[in-house]
Amino acid sequence: MPPANLIANVNVAPFLDNKWVMVQLDDGSWEIPRGTLEAGETYIEALKRELREEVGAKLVSYALVGAWYCHSLTSGPYRSHLPHPEFYRLVLVGEVSFIGVPLEVVVERFKKQSRPELSELYQLADELIRGDCLRLIKVT
Repeated sequence: MPPANLIANVNVAPFLDNKWVMVQLDDGSWEIPRGTLEAGETYIEALKRELREEVGAKLVSYALVGAWYCHSLTSGPYRSHLPHPEFYRLVLVGEVSFIGVPLEVVVERFKKQSRPELSELYQLADELIRGDCLRLIKVT
């Protein structure tokens, strides 16, 4: 394990049961969930945050696979709180579960983003499902 003050990034290969999770970018390419530590953040906190932000998952368990030693040729750090020019990028594997949020949270978040139509869509979907007005079709 590298010294905590030299860890700048985390990369995690998440899995759920026997399935592996990846991130698909806007351009269609695939990526591993990863990210940079925020100021004062531990690598575990960063790992949890990145999984939540990038794939909507909660970390259940994890193991350290290794660490990539990096040496930057830039004149300064990517962010002022990060180690420079030497730092480590941790590589982990993590078991995850997927998370959802209550309808009220969904509605509030879309309203804050000036997307009332999406708030209304979720509310309608909730009414239809709870009212047993829809027949969900199992995917095989």
